[in-house]
Amino acid sequence: MTSENPALAGSQPRAATSENTETGAGDVPAKRRGARPTPLPAVYEQTLAEYAVALRDVPLSADTRRTYASRVRMYLAWLAERPVTIGGDPLTSARARDWAMRD
Repeated sequence: MTSENPALAGSQPRAATSENTETGAGDVPAKRRGARPTPLPAVYEQTLAEYAVALRDVPLSADTRRTYASRVRMYLAWLAERPVTIGGDPLTSARARDWAMRD
């Protein structure tokens, strides 16, 4: 039995395909990670580092931990771009947190 999707005569050789087909050790496809991490101010880098340490003790898969940390990094980057106007620091003040979440 043959495939219903045969290779076309003009198809590209393997070496000319996209970067998503790069291989790692032993011809196993290399796992492609997302974009480079969003830069953060030093104070938020420390907050993210503390969060990542706390995640280590939570029974989650490595991919889930990485996703959670990535989302927190994006939120912290978003906070860093916003002026603090109502209630102080959204990471320490409930009122400021509520306004940041509303925004």
